[in-house]
Order: sequence, then structure tokens, then C-alpha cells
Amino acid sequence: MVFNKKTRRKKKNNRLNIVLAIIFLFNFLILLKLFNLQVINGNFFVEASSDQHDIYKKITPKRGRIFLEDKFSDELYPVAVNHELALVYADPAIIDNYLELTKKLSEILKPLWIEEKKQENKKAKKQDDDKHDDDDYDDDYSEEEMEEFLESKIKDLKEKLADKKSRYKVIAKQVSKENLDEILALKERGIGYVNENFRYYPESSMLSQISGFVGHSDEGQKGRYGVEGYFDEILRGKPGSVCGKKDALGYFLSTNNSKITSAESGSDLVLTIDRSIQFKACEELRKSVEAHDADSGMVVIMNPVTGAIIAMCSEPNYDANYYFQEEDISVFNNPAVATQYEPGSIFKPITVAAGLDAGKISPNTTYYDAGCIKVGVEIICNSDFKSHEIQNMTNVLEESLNTGTIFILNQIGKDKFKKYVEDFGFGSLSGVDLNPESRGDIKALSKKQEIYSATASFGQGISTTPLQLVSSFGAIANGGVLMKPFIVKKIISPNNVENKTEPKEIRRVISSKTSALVSGMLASVVKKGHGKRAGVEGYYVAGKTGTAQVPKEEGGGYKEDETIGSFIGFAPVENPKFVMLVRIDNPKDVIWAESSAAPLFGRLAKFMLNYYEVEPEY
Repeated sequence: MVFNKKTRRKKKNNRLNIVLAIIFLFNFLILLKLFNLQVINGNFFVEASSDQHDIYKKITPKRGRIFLEDKFSDELYPVAVNHELALVYADPAIIDNYLELTKKLSEILKPLWIEEKKQENKKAKKQDDDKHDDDDYDDDYSEEEMEEFLESKIKDLKEKLADKKSRYKVIAKQVSKENLDEILALKERGIGYVNENFRYYPESSMLSQISGFVGHSDEGQKGRYGVEGYFDEILRGKPGSVCGKKDALGYFLSTNNSKITSAESGSDLVLTIDRSIQFKACEELRKSVEAHDADSGMVVIMNPVTGAIIAMCSEPNYDANYYFQEEDISVFNNPAVATQYEPGSIFKPITVAAGLDAGKISPNTTYYDAGCIKVGVEIICNSDFKSHEIQNMTNVLEESLNTGTIFILNQIGKDKFKKYVEDFGFGSLSGVDLNPESRGDIKALSKKQEIYSATASFGQGISTTPLQLVSSFGAIANGGVLMKPFIVKKIISPNNVENKTEPKEIRRVISSKTSALVSGMLASVVKKGHGKRAGVEGYYVAGKTGTAQVPKEEGGGYKEDETIGSFIGFAPVENPKFVMLVRIDNPKDVIWAESSAAPLFGRLAKFMLNYYEVEPEY
């Protein structure tokens, strides 16, 4: 009996110990969990809690606009502005009658679809032929093609609205306020929208290689190429932010710890481009490229006294509103500053200016032109392979004699010649406010062999950008002083404070006397030489033709069936209003620049002299 009592007491104690052990273990596990939550992973849960209650939102600033001034109006003309457009979406799961809604939306979206078809057509056609204006292709499709395209869009819309398993389908992008109001007026369930900011370029392609465009990056919108790229930081402004707490529904709570930083809008830019001259230059260039069946072409016009760029256009170009449709991104570069080429004979006035300024020649200095000359082991000839016998330095420019510039080089010496070339700005960046810019290539002038400097004297074996050529001729026109080219006239801050760009002298390259002598010699080229078709009746125009050979991509040497025709000059000779380069690449109907580039220069020069109301000189 006693034994049984002891046994029962022992069993009872064992059960109690087990219960106590379980309670102890349970408490230990709770403490362990708390230690894990509060000590080991404490920071994680603090941050998680913060994420659920804290709010941070970035406020995107308004991007600065880009404008032109108009001679005939006090109003600024827009080049790049901001448009708020809508992205329209549908929630098919709650749409009542998708067939009826398809019909209603199709009527509203039809104009957008037609425009989409036009843009597709432009892209397809321009891949085959880059020498037409964008508007040439607007209606280049049959009624059957358009009807088929619209039917496909309606079918696509119907399929989206009928997809009851989906809660989100994009119906249309970049919808204007007018079209959006029509859609919202339907008061249909399941249709929503969000506003998005888009960059809009009213001039489409006329200024695209100047303006550049706004693309997208991980940081948001970002300016690419041209002025948009160069001045991106100034145009984009400074973003703002909202920091604080939010309630259970996600709404912002205004507390003492809340912080709101306002966004600062970007500054506006006003360009130096004259809209009337830009329009005329681009229009005439397009006609010339088409008339000569040329591969491409460009016009660059600058004020030689200030360095302000007046006009700059190229063919082919692109529509900045639809930059994303371009497959060849090289078209985004502005060839006036980003590309380099061997200039050919339009470089000869630089050699003549160096010889005159160094005191080694005068306009009346003579030499015997045998038609060809031996340089080292090479033979260099004039382009016509003829001997012109006794010629003076003005004749060298009038007849564009290669032997004449080699004669001048020999009088100067290659080292001094190289220094003049560098002082004129070749081989270095001009500093123009466009993105990107090339520096050209004059490394050949550093080589020991005489042949390299000899060919450089008439513009072969070295490469320059078109803007470098315009700037160098601007120095000749400007009394010998090289000016820094610029394209932004002023920057207007969000507070309406104007920061104007002041003209900047880079250096004096040649004396004012040399400048006057070269200008007179170039006027003789237009009056008596190969530049006659660049002249304007009643005015003294200075200039030089150049028919450059095109280097082969591989193997050295030059292509036999391609040339680049250029004409560069300024007017009037005294008190010049502009310096201009015209270039026509690979014209199929003519060889020489006097038949391709010179006539275009003449037409534009006549227009500008009238535009600037310059009185006839004779």
C-alpha cells in the first residue's frame, strides 16, 4: 500500500515535471523569437514598417522650352515645347457591351490611326529615298491600304475590349485633350486614363538636327543630341519631392515631420537661328539635293562678326517627334559639327592667307604653272591637268591651281603653315553649344614626308568639319579675328532673368590688311573665276568653289565616281552680313561645284541681301 502511494506520487511528480518542461520550452521559444525579431532582424522590420507608413514621391519639373526670334514679330517662335497627352486604357472585366464601345471608340480614334499610318508610310518610303520632304509622303497610299489598316486597328481594339480575363489594356497613346474629352464624354465603365508629358517639336524636321530630342533613361527624361543634349541640365530643371506619412488608405498625412520640396522648372532657350533664313535655306537645299540626285547636302550660315549661327540644315534629316522610328541613328548627328571630310579646294584661301600674312607672297607674286609638280617621288597635277604658264596668286584662286598652293607652301615652310592652320581653328573643337562635335584631323601636317603638307595645301589628306570651315572664313571676313560660334542667344530662367551670350573672340589669326587682300582676291574668284554662278548682281561677293574627292573606306586612295561639291563665301565683301557654306554630296548629273553648290549659294545670298535690306553696291 505504501509502495503504491509512493509510485503514484512519483508518477504525479513526473507529469508535473513534464508540464513544467513544456512551459519552460514554450517560454524559451517565445524569448528566442522575440530576440530574433527585436535584435537580429530588428532593423528589417523597422524598415518594413516604415515602408508601409512612409511616403516619398519625386516631383518632375517642367522642362524648359526652346524658341526662335522672328524678325517680323515680337513673339517668340516655339522650337520645342511640352505637351500633356493622355494614355487611355480599359478594364475589359467591367465593360458592359464591348461591341458597342468598340464602335464608339473607333470613330474617335480614327484620326489618330490615320496619322499613325502616315508616319509608318514616311518611314518605309524614306528608307528607300531620303531626298524628299516629309510631307511628300503623307498621302502616298491607296484607299484600299488605308481601309485595310483601319480594319486591323478596329479588330485589335475589339479583341482588347473583349478580353474579360484582363484588367488592363492600353487603348491609345498620346491622346490630345480634345480626343480625350470625347472619350470621357461617352461615360463608359472600364475606361480610364493617365496624363503623360511629351516633348513636341512644331517644326518637325526643319530644326531636328539643331534641337535634338528628349529620350528616356533610368533617371527619366533626358536630352539627346543637339541643343537638347548640350543644355540638358539647364533645360530639365531640378526635381522636387514629398516626404511624410500616409494613412491606411495611402493618403498623405500633413504632420510636423512632413517635408515638401517644390520642383524648379528648367530654363528656356532662345536660339540665334533666324527662322525665315532657316526655312529658305532648308527649302532650297532640299530642292538642290533632289535636282542633282545627290546623296546628301548641307547649308551652314553664320554672322562672321559675332559668331552667331544664323541657319544650319542638312539633308537627309529626321522628324524629332518620331525619332524612335529611325533605324539609322547616325541621322541624329548634326553633320555640320559632328562629321568631318576632306574639304578640297575651298581650303586654298587658307593657304593663300597664310602666305600673305607671313609676308612670303603678295596678290601679284607670280610663278610658272607647269600643270604638274613633283613632290618627293609623287607627281601632283591641277584638276584640269593643264599648264597655265605664268600665274599670279589671284589666278591661283580664280583657276583653283593645286600647283599654286604648293608654291605658297614652299615659300612659308611646313611648320609655319601648320601653325596657321591650327590658328584658324582646324584640328580642335570650336566649342559650339551643340552635341556632339568633332575636331577634324590634321595629323598629316605633323608627318615628315613633304607630300602630306603639299596635298593639305589644297585641302586633301586632312579633314575638317563644315563649321570649322565657316568659322575660318568668318575670320577672313571679320578683319582676321576668329570668333567662337554659338547657337543659343540667351537663357531665360524660370524667374524671367535673361542671361545673354556675348560674342567671344578666340584669337587674331591674320592681320586686317591680309584679311582685306584675301577678301578682294575671293571677290575676283566670283567675278572672273569658277565662282561666277555664286554671284549676286549689284553686290561684291567673295567666295571659293571646291570639288573634293571622296576617300575610299578601305585600301587608301579616292573613289573615281564620287565627289563633294562645296562653295564657301561671304557678302558683301565690305561689312559682311553672313558667311555661308553650301555642300552637295555626290551629285549624279554634274561633277564640279560651280554647277552644283555655287548656284545654290547664289540664290541664298540674293535672298539674304534682300532680307537684310543691304543697298546694292553698284
